[in-house]
Amino acid sequence: MNQHEQGATKAFTHFWWFWLVSTGVWLGATISMKWVGLFTVGWVGSLTLVQLWTLFGDPCNRSMSLWFKHFTARLLCLMVITICVYLSTFGLHFWCFTDVGESRKFMSPEFQATLNMTNPDTPADVFYGSYVPIRHWNTYNYLHSHNHTYLNGSKQQQVTAYPKQEGNNLWTIENQTIPVSPDGSSSYNTCLVFVESGSVIRLNHMSTNRRLHAHSFPAPVTSEHDEISDSRQKESSGDDNDLFRVEIDQASSEPGAAKARLKAIHSKFRLVHLKTGCVLSSHKVRLPVWGFGQQEVTCAHGDDSQTPNTIWYIEGNLHPFMDDATEKTNYRQIRFFRKTWESHIVMWQQNAGLIKPHSWSLALLLGQSLEAA
Repeated sequence: MNQHEQGATKAFTHFWWFWLVSTGVWLGATISMKWVGLFTVGWVGSLTLVQLWTLFGDPCNRSMSLWFKHFTARLLCLMVITICVYLSTFGLHFWCFTDVGESRKFMSPEFQATLNMTNPDTPADVFYGSYVPIRHWNTYNYLHSHNHTYLNGSKQQQVTAYPKQEGNNLWTIENQTIPVSPDGSSSYNTCLVFVESGSVIRLNHMSTNRRLHAHSFPAPVTSEHDEISDSRQKESSGDDNDLFRVEIDQASSEPGAAKARLKAIHSKFRLVHLKTGCVLSSHKVRLPVWGFGQQEVTCAHGDDSQTPNTIWYIEGNLHPFMDDATEKTNYRQIRFFRKTWESHIVMWQQNAGLIKPHSWSLALLLGQSLEAA
């Protein structure tokens, strides 16, 4: 071993390892506090690459094994340890903070199911006559209606998407020809008939006793879509504008029976308006003050009818003739890495949606200084 190689091997001392490991730990702590710490990680990474390139191109260094030792040491301390420290902060967060807060509305139902909240098992099979809350797959809000009308268009009862669980989110699934009585006493209802893909149904809003309805009026905000409302009392015969066809989305539904008939939580489906061909949809567009700022629900045509905004699923399920032996289901428990990945997606989306400048931002402070001058 020549003199240069002897000097290089002295790098692997306890003191040398201490500072390399410490650098990795503090880099992990830096990006755990704020993502702008990635600039620090990038700067240290660029210096590391320069060091490795210098070692690799040094004509006095004839030992590739020594270079690989340097490479492995930096990979372990400046990448693996940094990532482990960063991920450990999320593990600590998930372990300590399990109570339900306002921010849970940004997370998926599977994520929310890991928190300290009541999430009982629900009957899996959905039948005609079932009372169900219907949840939007893309925004997690519930199909909702209340005893208030649109200001324009049909001026019928509003249908919106609402983030909180409440009684105005409950709907009864009716067969297209035989309405189900409130006490579930009709002969058709007692048979516990499955709702299959391709079935034509009516949805009755339980608290206001009106049916989900679509027609050619433009939606209140997204005018290129059709309006969705609640119309007519349940006791009336209604019309074709109350009819929707269930189309189970094969790609997003769970394997097995959930692809053929409605299963709570595991079947993802679209509701296609039988008369116009538009599809029940929602998105992150809010209604004006008269709609209480709730999320708009529309009936989408064309390319908009096949987006994730048109997919729904049934979260809960109750039927007067189901017994305790009925198969139950619930959200699948997600693991640490899935929760961490979802947290990062939500953080990125929320940061990207910020439009107001921070009160301490340089641009705002400069602007205030110029105004004062």
